[in-house]
Amino acid sequence: MKNRKKARVLLIAAIACLAVFVAGTAWALPDLVAWVASRGVPVERGGELVIPFSVTVQNRGTDPAPPFKVSVQYEIASGGVSSLPPSGDAPFRVPGEASVWTPQTRSPLPPGPPPASTVTFTGEVILDRAFSGALIRLRAIADSTAGEEFADPAGRVRESDEANNATPWVDARVAAGMPDLVVRNQAPPGFFRLEGRYFVEDRTGGGYMLSVENRGTAPAGPFSIQLEYEILDGVGSGVARHGLLAYIPMADRSLSSLSPRGIHRFDRLALKFPEGLEGATLRVRARIDDSNAVAETDERNNVGPWSSRIRLARQVEMLRIPGTLILRTLGAALRGSIRVNNFAGPTSDFQLGSEPLRRDDSWIRVAGRETRFTPPLFHYGDGATRSWYYLNDINADFGGAGAPHFSGDRIAMDIDFETGGDYEIRGWEYTWPSWYDSPPDFDLTRIHFTPALRPVIREGRLSYDHVNVYPDIDLTLHGFWEFVDSGLLSNGIRDYLRNTINLELQRRLEDELTNEDLRRRVEDELDRNIVAPAIARLGIRRLLGVRVVVDHMEVFFDR
Repeated sequence: MKNRKKARVLLIAAIACLAVFVAGTAWALPDLVAWVASRGVPVERGGELVIPFSVTVQNRGTDPAPPFKVSVQYEIASGGVSSLPPSGDAPFRVPGEASVWTPQTRSPLPPGPPPASTVTFTGEVILDRAFSGALIRLRAIADSTAGEEFADPAGRVRESDEANNATPWVDARVAAGMPDLVVRNQAPPGFFRLEGRYFVEDRTGGGYMLSVENRGTAPAGPFSIQLEYEILDGVGSGVARHGLLAYIPMADRSLSSLSPRGIHRFDRLALKFPEGLEGATLRVRARIDDSNAVAETDERNNVGPWSSRIRLARQVEMLRIPGTLILRTLGAALRGSIRVNNFAGPTSDFQLGSEPLRRDDSWIRVAGRETRFTPPLFHYGDGATRSWYYLNDINADFGGAGAPHFSGDRIAMDIDFETGGDYEIRGWEYTWPSWYDSPPDFDLTRIHFTPALRPVIREGRLSYDHVNVYPDIDLTLHGFWEFVDSGLLSNGIRDYLRNTINLELQRRLEDELTNEDLRRRVEDELDRNIVAPAIARLGIRRLLGVRVVVDHMEVFFDR
């Protein structure tokens, strides 16, 4: 009897130990969780629709994860060709990976805190051109068995949680329509030195620059740019009045496609004129896609404006302007403020009968000028229910004597918006017929813009041109949402908001700083403080060019 009891106790103990062992073994497993790190704008390239895409996978388990694959799935929300499969796998082409469908890890992914426990694949999702015009959704799958007919759908890696390997769906709108290429911005050439048989542009000041914008609704494939000149005076009647300066195929500029609303800058373009044109006054301009390789909505706007006048002189003199003088003058002339707001709040109501939109409550003020505007309405998602986002009371002051600084061959100025408040980006959901304060709000943690301009001689006056604005925005979910955000909830919305705000303010600032009235006001200040005293002192007849050199400016002239 005692032996029976003893045996029973030993059996129960063995079962308990086995249970503990099994439970312990089941618990000590990897756990792969994925999220979309970034998603770019779809563009057409080489007959394919290409979407820049990046996915990060983290091992949140307790054991290393054996090598695994990552795949991308699509789902058509609306549009596209009706014969397309409504969902499926899409090729995910990552540089360096053997498979164009599924990149994979090469070694076990350890557990623990990031970044050691993470791996990121950055590449392109490839779709057929038949997807043009469609709204699609994308998601990535970690430990995928895509293309393996007889594999366990749960994947090859045994995990503590097999249900969290997919990222949330993110939207991607594939544009339908046609491109429209225009010259958006250009900087006139500087001055030219006689070198051998040619007048060659002094490119230490940056060289000739121009920007091309695609204002259409579809990507523009490869195109070329031609630069031409026109002689205005200073040569005999036997000299041709027009000529071709340069031909720039896109293959030479590492640009195979330009997305809708995309802008590409072509800088440091080499220009030179023959020695026989000495004494000539001329101008240059750009022609886009002169061979009509790209079908556009408007083929008549591919020729840019003429540059300011250029004079080819053998002998030039130079005036050195202290940096403190030019920066102080420009800073005072470009003092201003920005307000961005289209939210009709604040409100404590959870439900509204009308849209919380306020129009014409945003402005850019520079040098006494004011331009009012309404920022575009940002929405995320599609269908009957959408999340709409409004910009709430975002402000900045800029300029002043100490604000500008030299940056390479440019003069730059930092603009920092205040980010101390809450709810700078308010989210509202519209479900007919009401508006609900249910989507998460965002706080701006950083909003910094740096306009940079190039000093030039424009129509014989000291001026500036080729304005570029470099944006830097970051944001986070507000309050409770930030606490519960796992990195999965907000990535797509955060990327979308950051990109759309960047683009909107970048365009607004560039357009304002290149406004003709503003530039003439700045030129008047430069004349009064710098040019007029120099002309009176040195007997300057004509300004020929200008460049930035470390901490000062050099102005070239003849008498």
